[in-house]
Amino acid sequence: MKIVYIGTKNTFIIEQLLNSRHNIIGIVESRPENKTVSYFITRIFDLFQFLTRKKLIGLSSRAIASGVPYKIFKNSSQKKVETWIRQLNPDIIVVQSMFGLLKKEVFSIPVYGAINYHQAPLPNYRGPNPDFWIYHDMELLSGGTVHIIDATADTGNIIGIERFQMTIGLPLETYLLKHQEIGLKLILKALEDIEAQKDISVPQDKSATAKARRITKAELRSLIDWEAWPVERIFHLLRGPVNPTDIIAFDKFDRLFRKWKATSFNKTPLNELPGKVVRTDEKILLCCKDGTIALKAQFSLKPLFMKLIV
Repeated sequence: MKIVYIGTKNTFIIEQLLNSRHNIIGIVESRPENKTVSYFITRIFDLFQFLTRKKLIGLSSRAIASGVPYKIFKNSSQKKVETWIRQLNPDIIVVQSMFGLLKKEVFSIPVYGAINYHQAPLPNYRGPNPDFWIYHDMELLSGGTVHIIDATADTGNIIGIERFQMTIGLPLETYLLKHQEIGLKLILKALEDIEAQKDISVPQDKSATAKARRITKAELRSLIDWEAWPVERIFHLLRGPVNPTDIIAFDKFDRLFRKWKATSFNKTPLNELPGKVVRTDEKILLCCKDGTIALKAQFSLKPLFMKLIV
C-alpha cells in the first residue's frame, strides 16, 4: 500500500510503518494555524537532533532521514496539500493526530480514502482531547479506535477497536505507550483488511454527543470540585495530562524552574483547605477533602521551554 501519513510529531507508529512492508510515500506534519515562537524553537531543536544523530522527535527530520517527501499542513493550506497529495497518488491516507479536519477534497483522493487512529473507544470521547477527559472522568476502561475519515470529527465507520484496563494513577507516559502499541496493531490490521478488500467497517452512532473538547488552563481549575472529589480522583488526574502547576498556585520560580509530579496519595486528611499545598520537613503535600497527595519536584528548564513554545 502506498501511504501518505499525517501526524503532529514523530512516534512509534510512523517509525514502525516506515519499517513495514508498506510504502510511505509522503509525510505531512499538521500544525496549528497561527505561527508562534514554538515553530522556530522546535525547528532549531529538530535540526540539532538530526545533526547530532540523536533520537528524532520531529516529522521533518524523520522525513529527511528516510528520504520521504514532506509537507506542512495547516487548515488554510489544504488546497496546496490537496495538490501535493494528488501528485503522490497514494492508495490511502493514515492519520494519527492533527489540528483541524481533512476536507473531503483531500480524504477522497486515495482509492481507499483515509483512516484515523483515535485514542478512545468510539463513539465515546469523540473530539480532539480524549486523553484529558478520560483521566478527568476517571474512566478506567479505555481503548483506541481506527475509523474511516468522513466529513465530521471522529464519526466515520469503525474498522477496529481495542480496549484496555487502566489503574488509578496510571502514568501518562505508560498510557501513551499503550496507545502507540494498540494504534500500530489496529492500523496494520486495517491496512491488511482494506488491501484484501474486506468490508469490516461498522457504522457508529453519529448522534452521540461530542465529549472530548479542548479546554483552557483557566477553565481547568474550575472543573475540579475540591469539595466533592475524593483524593484518588485528583491524584489520577495529576498523573495524567494535567500538570500540578496548572491547578496549584505555585510561585513563579516553582512554576518555571521545577518539574512537578504527583507520586502517591494518602487517605488521611489534614486540617487544611482542599487545594492548599503544605510543606513539611520531609514532604510537600497537596490537601484534598479526604486525604493528601505527595508532590515531588526537581529543578528543570523544561517548564520554561514549554512556556516559550506554547
